[in-house]
Amino acid sequence: MKKVSESRAQQPQNPRTPVPPTVSYTANDIGVARQDFKVRDSLDNEDSYEHIGAVLWALGTSVSIWVDDSVAIDWDYDCDGTIDQPAEYEAYGFDNCDLQNIASIVDYNIFPNLRAAFGDESDENGDGRVSVVISPVLNQMTRGDEESDISLISSYADPTVDLTTYDPTDNPGSDEQEVIYVFAPDPYGFHNPN
Repeated sequence: MKKVSESRAQQPQNPRTPVPPTVSYTANDIGVARQDFKVRDSLDNEDSYEHIGAVLWALGTSVSIWVDDSVAIDWDYDCDGTIDQPAEYEAYGFDNCDLQNIASIVDYNIFPNLRAAFGDESDENGDGRVSVVISPVLNQMTRGDEESDISLISSYADPTVDLTTYDPTDNPGSDEQEVIYVFAPDPYGFHNPN
């Protein structure tokens, strides 16, 4: 009995953390699936990120659209023009069907042109889609006014960070997937009054 436990102790331990299986999202995950993202929150410090939670609100064949928890989205289950589940806060007409229309436009107009010009996109996380994350973190980075230059961050992608494995020391901002971050619709200046 003692020999068995000694032989187990001498076996090399696998230093690599197992990678969770890739999640393949479906229409049933709309409004339900959640994911955490790290969104850059500074124009000056490229290592400064805000951690956000986001909900899946649209799926295309090439794109998944995630919306920051702090952005209100009305839910029209079958996109018939009637809001079935209003958001907790005023959504100003922003609903999941708007995002599904955007996903369709990306699938049928944008990705074919990009692929024709640059080739196929990578697929680091194995889900077959590029994630689009809508977050007011970008809205809050907008600076300036009418009398000075305005620094508007409407979107960004950081492939050197996000397409590389997460490491708490060397790469703490990685979401380990193809991702484009975009600012949130904000017609009334809720996220950034400037």
